[in-house]
Amino acid sequence: MTARTESGSVPEIEFGYGYRRRTGQDAFAAGADAAAEARSFIGTHALSLVLVYASADCDLQRLLDGVRHSVGEVPVLGATTAGEICNQLQEGGVLVVALASPHLRVRWAAAAGVSQDWRKAVDEVTAAAGIAPYFEPTLDPQRDLAARGASVLLLCLMPGATRHAASAAFEIVEALRSKSFGRYPIFGTCATDDWRMEANSVFAGSQVLGDALLLAVVETGLEFGVALSHGFRATAARVTVSAVEGNEVLALDGRIAADVYSQLLGSNRAAFHNKHLTLASGRALGSADASGRYSLNLPGYFTPRGGLRLTQPVAEGTVLTLMEADPMMAFATGAEVVQQAVARGGVSEPVLALLHYCALRARLLGETAVGDEIEGARGALGGAPVLGCCGFGAAGAGGDGQSRHNDAAVAALVIGRRLSPAALATQQQQRLQRAVLEQVRTLDQRVEEGTLGLNVTTKS
Repeated sequence: MTARTESGSVPEIEFGYGYRRRTGQDAFAAGADAAAEARSFIGTHALSLVLVYASADCDLQRLLDGVRHSVGEVPVLGATTAGEICNQLQEGGVLVVALASPHLRVRWAAAAGVSQDWRKAVDEVTAAAGIAPYFEPTLDPQRDLAARGASVLLLCLMPGATRHAASAAFEIVEALRSKSFGRYPIFGTCATDDWRMEANSVFAGSQVLGDALLLAVVETGLEFGVALSHGFRATAARVTVSAVEGNEVLALDGRIAADVYSQLLGSNRAAFHNKHLTLASGRALGSADASGRYSLNLPGYFTPRGGLRLTQPVAEGTVLTLMEADPMMAFATGAEVVQQAVARGGVSEPVLALLHYCALRARLLGETAVGDEIEGARGALGGAPVLGCCGFGAAGAGGDGQSRHNDAAVAALVIGRRLSPAALATQQQQRLQRAVLEQVRTLDQRVEEGTLGLNVTTKS
């Protein structure tokens, strides 16, 4: 959507979005129509980035071909979902978001086979041409960014859990944060397939890639902020990990983990046989960091040896706390996470928010929670659009400013209408430099003209 400044000058950013349900419509047409609607709002700048969030219940390649038919040669990135967010929760369709700004530059890379070797996938995308310099240990990339008045955001789309493989999203985000030396905020989610949990895909340029990691380095002079929140609170019920292998907790408080966990919930092990523990119980576990903030860690299934499989690895001695949804906090999480993003980025005039919403929240908080939280997010933005998807988990910057992946959480990326103070300062410096150069050229010309006149007088 084109937004002119108060003086009527060219806007720093334009955006548009379009949504189409696939009912009775070919996938190519759905993608092309949604993309054409999104592009119709762009009137001044060339497209910088097109995001696609779509139901997996269609011919994904034809859908992507339709999007590209409408937008042309521009980075087209996205993921399959468990629902799309277009100012409200939608399902079974395709959402296309188009961004256009001369202050927005995108480089991306993708790697498949994440469930077999997520470390290899991370190494592959961070070593890709155009992306590798952002992960150099030297300060050169930072100096270059500062000289341009630019900031960097890492957009990370990862495979969600399936019936055949656990998700490595937590580990991937930790690895990206480590490889980038914590320099850049991370905003991401996990692709899924409308809860079938059979497969998932990312949209990477002209390709649809299954079981793949997509990393985009977004360099921008625009104001933006990223935040992550979950709205759960700690209870007094706690247990300590006493034996663990990776993500599988074997013992809690010195006893078989499955038994202790069941007792923690006031139940017995047989009640959870072959059931997804978080979905069956409606409860989450969490652990506190050094500042006392809780990160969620969701139980999946009991293992054959009585273990408890978690979404995140833990160490022996970790205290796991039973978390509960605070109705007042949980329904306000949409507004809270947007407000945090606005404050963190110093966004003076938000134009839109991208929301990555964990699909588990609807199962834990009730079906009305999603709508309430999206409405809360829109209210916090003053009615600006809220767009995005429901995936498996969300990645963003937590209360301590550190990027992480959490299940049952909400992540927000808020983009502002204006340039950041650093970008404005760079613009001003460039204007001054141009003015000085123009003055130097004018003086040189006058000196040359004066010298020529003097030579003519001398000859006479």
